[in-house]
Amino acid sequence: MPPLVPFLDAALASRLATTLSIFLVLAIFLPGCSDGDEDGDKEVLRVQLGWLHQSQWAGFYAAEKKGFYREEHFSVELLPRLSPSTDTIGLVMDGKADFGTMNGIGLINARAKGKPVLAISAIYQRDAAVFMTLAEKGITNPQDFPGRSIRKLNPVANGVSFRAMMHRLGLNPDSVREIDAGYDMTPFFEGKIDIWPCFLTDEVLRARRLGYEVNVILPEYYGIHRYGMVIFGTEKLIELTHKLNLNAKNYGGKTEIGSVEKRIGRPFR
Repeated sequence: MPPLVPFLDAALASRLATTLSIFLVLAIFLPGCSDGDEDGDKEVLRVQLGWLHQSQWAGFYAAEKKGFYREEHFSVELLPRLSPSTDTIGLVMDGKADFGTMNGIGLINARAKGKPVLAISAIYQRDAAVFMTLAEKGITNPQDFPGRSIRKLNPVANGVSFRAMMHRLGLNPDSVREIDAGYDMTPFFEGKIDIWPCFLTDEVLRARRLGYEVNVILPEYYGIHRYGMVIFGTEKLIELTHKLNLNAKNYGGKTEIGSVEKRIGRPFR
C-alpha cells in the first residue's frame, strides 16, 4: 500500500475513526464468525472500498495498526476498487465482500432500483467531491462554467451535484461540454480540459504537489449538500444484527486512537 497523504480537513479523519466501532460489532456476529482461540485462525471481514487505497480510508488503516481487529480475533481485508466500472454493490450482494463503501447518491439510486442494501454510517459529514480548474484559466465559480469543457461526469455521483448546482444558479448544465478522458489528468494539466471533477483528498493534493496552482469549486458553497461516502451492507445482514441485542458502547472507547495527527500519520511504517 502507498503512504498516506494528509487530510485537508481533520474532521474527515475523525469521522472515519468513529465508524470503526460499528464494524467491530457487526463483524463479530457475521454468520460463521466466532471468537475462536487466540492462536487460531482469525475470521476475515472483507470491506469493498469505493476507490483505490488512499487517505480517505485512514480510519481503517489506523485500526489495523493499533490492533483493534486483532483484539477481537478477526482481520479486515480492504479490497480496492480497481476500475470505475467495478460494481461495488454487486460485490457485496454476491457475498464477495461483507460490507462496502460508496457515495450516498449511488446508494440511494441502488435502493430506488430495488437492491436490498442499507447505509450503516456516513463516513464524511462533508462531501469531498469538488470541481478543480487551473488558476490560469480564471474559472473561479460555476458562473464561469458555460462554454467550457469538463471531464465526463458520473450520472449517479458528481453528475448529480453538477446539474443540481447549475440549476440552482439558473445555469444550463448542457452549456458545458463533457469530454470522455478517463482518469489520466494529463489533458487537464495541458489545458485541454477546463474543469476536472475530483476529490479534495486526492487529485487536488496531487495537482498542488506537482506545482500547479488550482482553484477549487465546492458544490456545498452553492447550497448542494450530500453524503460523500457511506458504509453499507445488505438488508439480511443488518436485520441479523438487530436481532442480536448488540451493545456498541463496549466498543466506543476503542475508536479513541489519539490525536488526529497520530491517526492519519503513517500507519504503514
